[in-house]
Amino acid sequence: MNAQVQFDSQALNSYAPLGSFKWPGLIVPKEAIDLEVERLADADLSEGGFRLSRILHPSASAPGRGFTPGIDVSINVVRPGESTRPFLTNATYLGFCLRGDGEVTVGTRTLALHKWSVWTVPSMRAFRYVNTGKELLVFLTYSNIPLLEKMCMHFFENPAKMHQPGTNEPARGAPAVRARDLAVNQPVGPDGGRILGYEYCVDIDVVPSEAMVWQWKDVAETMSMTTDVLPKTYDGRRVGILYDPATGRLNGTTNALFAAFGQKEPNAEDHLHRHSSCSINYYLAGSGNSIVDDQRMEWKAGDLQFAAPAWSAHRHASGPDGLRGLTVQDHPFMIGMDALIWQERTDGPVLRLGGDVGAETNLVEALNAAE
Repeated sequence: MNAQVQFDSQALNSYAPLGSFKWPGLIVPKEAIDLEVERLADADLSEGGFRLSRILHPSASAPGRGFTPGIDVSINVVRPGESTRPFLTNATYLGFCLRGDGEVTVGTRTLALHKWSVWTVPSMRAFRYVNTGKELLVFLTYSNIPLLEKMCMHFFENPAKMHQPGTNEPARGAPAVRARDLAVNQPVGPDGGRILGYEYCVDIDVVPSEAMVWQWKDVAETMSMTTDVLPKTYDGRRVGILYDPATGRLNGTTNALFAAFGQKEPNAEDHLHRHSSCSINYYLAGSGNSIVDDQRMEWKAGDLQFAAPAWSAHRHASGPDGLRGLTVQDHPFMIGMDALIWQERTDGPVLRLGGDVGAETNLVEALNAAE
């Protein structure tokens, strides 16, 4: 039986205004994370071969439950000497090691994992984890699974083998002539538009996307170059984006998410700003507070924070011991949708990043003044 179709003749009046369903900011304290790690360490492996616990925001509802409306955050535990089963999904993953030593094998590549390592797992690459140390391997994973579940298109399975054909190489070797080279590709109209044949739909140019890892020892050295040298009069945020060149203008760690390490001097405070991308902070060191809309949130090292719901006016301030943290946002996904709007100051213009000239900081002015 066909479902009853509905029509909305008042569509423009019934669209939900920005912020109508805004989730509140949230802190998951270190103590709660530690207790869940202990529980997972004592538990049996799941049917899928993982010790994993998704962190769900109280506002989340099926389908697509997550820590933010579009980002899943999960706690993962692997015992010493243990290996997870291979897993394959069309989600993209970003991992962050909290403690221990191990490896992640993605397809035919194996990456070493240590405390505060950050790594990526591209879509449709089988992967598994191995604990190579003597202590628990504990890490967070971030993914775009909630979005895929909302769109009823999250594919996953436990494959029989690690390497899957049809990743960056054609399954039957490179053809002498691609079918799309023979398909229709003709200009239409005066504005540069074209009409393309079906083969362009199913044979898209490949941009190789491989698993990558950023080791903390390397990041820390570069962070000191990119943030510590900034003058105190600089009013931008002191962050370093972990960039995969395969993401191009999306400036992402994956095509869906970016990760950025940031730090603040003691007793430093941002100005209020907001953006359509959601932001998650994990605090490596220090303490401080955040204002998210009208909510004041106190945090410390080891806490996980839903730091910026979409379009929430927010700012972060460090305490007397400063702060260091990892921020994850769905910034690249928003750019890809041409939907990333940004307000660097809440009394300033609303910009469409990637479409409008972007927000300017006072970097040039601050560096000139410091010389």
